[in-house]
Amino acid sequence: MNERFFHWQCFRTPPGFATTKNPVEQINRVLKRDYTAHRLLETGELLQQLASCCSNRSIDVRPFSESPGTSKELLSRVKALRGKQLLREFVLPRMSADFLLVDSRNDVFHVLYTPPNRIYYTTSNSAHEAIQVSAQVGANTARMEIAN
Repeated sequence: MNERFFHWQCFRTPPGFATTKNPVEQINRVLKRDYTAHRLLETGELLQQLASCCSNRSIDVRPFSESPGTSKELLSRVKALRGKQLLREFVLPRMSADFLLVDSRNDVFHVLYTPPNRIYYTTSNSAHEAIQVSAQVGANTARMEIAN
Protein backbone atom coordinates (compact mmCIF):
# COMPACT_ATOMS: atom_id res chain seq x y z
CA MET A 1 0.00 0.00 0.00
CA ASN A 2 2.93 2.35 -0.48
CA GLU A 3 1.91 3.33 -3.98
CA ARG A 4 0.80 6.77 -5.10
CA PHE A 5 -2.88 6.44 -4.14
CA PHE A 6 -3.60 4.63 -0.92
CA HIS A 7 -6.03 6.90 0.98
CA TRP A 8 -9.08 6.04 -1.10
CA GLN A 9 -12.55 6.73 0.25
CA CYS A 10 -15.63 4.78 -0.66
CA PHE A 11 -18.90 6.68 -1.01
CA ARG A 12 -21.87 4.35 -0.75
CA THR A 13 -25.29 5.91 -0.90
CA PRO A 14 -28.00 4.08 1.06
CA PRO A 15 -31.28 3.23 -0.69
CA GLY A 16 -33.70 6.12 -0.97
CA PHE A 17 -31.11 8.91 -1.03
CA ALA A 18 -30.06 10.94 -4.07
CA THR A 19 -26.57 10.22 -5.37
CA THR A 20 -26.00 13.80 -6.53
CA LYS A 21 -24.69 14.65 -3.04
CA ASN A 22 -21.45 12.97 -4.09
CA PRO A 23 -18.92 15.72 -5.01
CA VAL A 24 -17.91 13.87 -8.18
CA GLU A 25 -21.52 13.57 -9.32
CA GLN A 26 -22.06 17.29 -8.65
CA ILE A 27 -19.38 18.25 -11.18
CA ASN A 28 -20.88 15.92 -13.80
CA ARG A 29 -24.35 17.33 -13.14
CA VAL A 30 -23.16 20.94 -13.54
CA LEU A 31 -21.31 20.15 -16.77
CA LYS A 32 -24.33 18.44 -18.30
CA ARG A 33 -26.85 21.01 -17.09
CA ASP A 34 -25.04 24.30 -17.72
CA TYR A 35 -22.55 23.66 -20.50
CA THR A 36 -23.71 20.80 -22.71
CA ALA A 37 -27.47 21.16 -22.08
CA HIS A 38 -27.74 17.33 -22.00
CA ARG A 39 -26.84 17.01 -25.69
CA LEU A 40 -23.95 15.56 -27.65
CA LEU A 41 -21.51 18.28 -28.77
CA GLU A 42 -18.88 18.23 -31.48
CA THR A 43 -15.27 18.24 -30.33
CA GLY A 44 -14.55 21.92 -31.00
CA GLU A 45 -17.72 23.13 -29.31
CA LEU A 46 -17.15 20.77 -26.38
CA LEU A 47 -13.63 22.17 -25.85
CA GLN A 48 -15.01 25.73 -25.91
CA GLN A 49 -17.64 24.82 -23.32
CA LEU A 50 -15.06 23.12 -21.09
CA ALA A 51 -12.79 26.19 -21.32
CA SER A 52 -15.76 28.35 -20.35
CA CYS A 53 -16.49 26.04 -17.40
CA CYS A 54 -12.86 26.23 -16.22
CA SER A 55 -12.79 30.03 -16.41
CA ASN A 56 -16.09 30.30 -14.53
CA ARG A 57 -14.90 27.88 -11.84
CA SER A 58 -11.59 29.69 -11.41
CA ILE A 59 -13.29 32.95 -10.40
CA ASP A 60 -15.60 31.27 -7.89
CA VAL A 61 -15.30 33.13 -4.57
CA ARG A 62 -16.54 30.41 -2.24
CA PRO A 63 -13.90 29.62 0.41
CA PHE A 64 -12.22 26.24 0.33
CA SER A 65 -12.64 24.22 3.49
CA GLU A 66 -9.88 21.96 4.79
CA SER A 67 -12.29 19.84 6.83
CA PRO A 68 -15.80 18.56 6.09
CA GLY A 69 -18.78 20.36 7.57
CA THR A 70 -21.80 18.69 9.11
CA SER A 71 -25.39 19.81 8.83
CA LYS A 72 -27.96 19.93 11.61
CA GLU A 73 -29.97 17.20 9.87
CA LEU A 74 -26.96 14.86 9.82
CA LEU A 75 -26.23 15.49 13.50
CA SER A 76 -29.86 14.77 14.44
CA ARG A 77 -29.82 11.56 12.38
CA VAL A 78 -26.61 10.37 14.04
CA LYS A 79 -28.06 11.16 17.46
CA ALA A 80 -31.23 9.20 16.66
CA LEU A 81 -29.25 6.22 15.32
CA ARG A 82 -26.90 6.18 18.32
CA GLY A 83 -29.87 6.42 20.70
CA LYS A 84 -31.33 3.23 19.23
CA GLN A 85 -27.91 1.50 19.14
CA LEU A 86 -27.98 1.34 15.32
CA LEU A 87 -24.71 3.22 14.90
CA ARG A 88 -21.76 2.10 17.00
CA GLU A 89 -18.02 1.55 16.95
CA PHE A 90 -16.87 -1.75 15.51
CA VAL A 91 -13.83 -3.23 17.25
CA LEU A 92 -12.13 -6.14 15.53
CA PRO A 93 -11.66 -9.19 17.77
CA ARG A 94 -8.09 -9.52 19.04
CA MET A 95 -7.89 -13.12 17.84
CA SER A 96 -8.58 -12.27 14.18
CA ALA A 97 -5.95 -11.84 11.49
CA ASP A 98 -7.56 -8.53 10.51
CA PHE A 99 -6.74 -7.13 13.94
CA LEU A 100 -3.07 -7.96 13.48
CA LEU A 101 -2.82 -6.76 9.88
CA VAL A 102 -5.35 -3.97 9.41
CA ASP A 103 -6.34 -2.53 12.76
CA SER A 104 -2.82 -1.59 13.83
CA ARG A 105 -3.36 1.93 12.45
CA ASN A 106 -4.54 4.50 14.99
CA ASP A 107 -6.10 6.86 12.42
CA VAL A 108 -8.79 4.37 11.29
CA PHE A 109 -12.14 4.28 13.06
CA HIS A 110 -14.55 1.47 12.12
CA VAL A 111 -18.28 2.20 12.37
CA LEU A 112 -20.99 -0.45 12.25
CA TYR A 113 -24.34 0.71 10.87
CA THR A 114 -27.43 -1.43 11.34
CA PRO A 115 -30.35 -0.31 9.17
CA PRO A 116 -33.44 0.58 11.24
CA ASN A 117 -36.64 -1.40 10.99
CA ARG A 118 -39.01 -0.30 8.25
CA ILE A 119 -42.74 0.18 8.77
CA TYR A 120 -45.07 -0.57 5.87
CA TYR A 121 -47.98 1.81 5.36
CA THR A 122 -50.85 0.31 3.39
CA THR A 123 -52.45 3.70 2.74
CA SER A 124 -49.46 5.03 0.80
CA ASN A 125 -48.24 1.56 -0.25
CA SER A 126 -44.69 2.38 0.91
CA ALA A 127 -42.24 1.54 3.67
CA HIS A 128 -40.51 4.11 5.91
CA GLU A 129 -37.83 3.92 8.58
CA ALA A 130 -39.03 3.56 12.15
CA ILE A 131 -37.01 6.60 13.29
CA GLN A 132 -37.59 10.27 12.55
CA VAL A 133 -35.31 11.21 9.65
CA SER A 134 -35.19 14.21 7.37
CA ALA A 135 -35.51 13.34 3.70
CA GLN A 136 -32.79 15.81 2.81
CA VAL A 137 -30.00 14.01 4.67
CA GLY A 138 -27.61 12.22 2.36
CA ALA A 139 -24.77 9.85 3.05
CA ASN A 140 -22.23 12.25 1.62
CA THR A 141 -23.00 15.53 3.37
CA ALA A 142 -19.34 16.32 4.00
CA ARG A 143 -18.61 19.29 1.78
CA MET A 144 -15.35 20.62 0.43
CA GLU A 145 -16.96 23.99 -0.14
CA ILE A 146 -18.95 25.94 2.39
CA ALA A 147 -21.57 28.32 1.04
CA ASN A 148 -21.45 31.92 2.20
